[in-house]
Amino acid sequence: MSNAVKLQGPFYGFIRREAQTMRRSMPSQLEYLALLGYQVERKGLLSKEKIGELLAELPYDLLPPEVQRARLDAAFEELEDLPQNETLLADLKARGEPVSGVDSSGELIDKSL
Repeated sequence: MSNAVKLQGPFYGFIRREAQTMRRSMPSQLEYLALLGYQVERKGLLSKEKIGELLAELPYDLLPPEVQRARLDAAFEELEDLPQNETLLADLKARGEPVSGVDSSGELIDKSL
């Protein structure tokens, strides 16, 4: 019995390339990877931290949307922790580049003015 599975474009291409490389059909490649992942998690072969590290090495477009969002949120948090660079800000403003930020209530504001 077969079932349809919808894959996002970049992930579809990834599975297709891997299936061709391994000389498997796409369904066989998906089953193989799913069973491999299942065994790794079930047997505790890798810690959650190591799995996170491995997933972090994947190209952004292969990540599920919730992981993409978490990665973006983490990147923005790192940027917020950087000290304000007034020279860079002035240079961006002089070139007419859009500069955005957030006010004390968390609302997005235009800082290019």
